[in-house]
Formats: sequence, structure tokens, C-alpha cells
Amino acid sequence: MRLATHPATYTALALIGFEPGDEIVYLNNQPIYGPYGLDQAHGYTNFTFINVRTGQYQQAAAYVP
Repeated sequence: MRLATHPATYTALALIGFEPGDEIVYLNNQPIYGPYGLDQAHGYTNFTFINVRTGQYQQAAAYVP
């Protein structure tokens, strides 16, 4: 799932530093295929994403209420 806009302030995605164009590809080591995959993110969540600035895979973790 590619981010189209900046995440809302103080959300897990904003605190990790996601920016428009970054693409989330895994949540807790499970592939996601669209925005509905984010519904599975609750509690401590591991994100694997492609950083649009570097083109590299990165990992980050955050608590998602």
C-alpha cells in the first residue's frame, strides 16, 4: 500500500517517519495488498516498507492503538 499523503500527526505512521510515496509491503511479516490490510495493525506492529527516497526496504515498529 503506497501512502498518498502525509500521515496524520502523532499517528504510528507519522512517528515512524513515513512520507508520501513510501510503500508498506508487510505488517508483522505478512504481506498486505491494499488499505484494508492496515486494519490488521493493532498493538505492537512491525512494518516493512519501501522508502521512496532511497528505494530500499526498511523496517520499523510502532504501537498502533
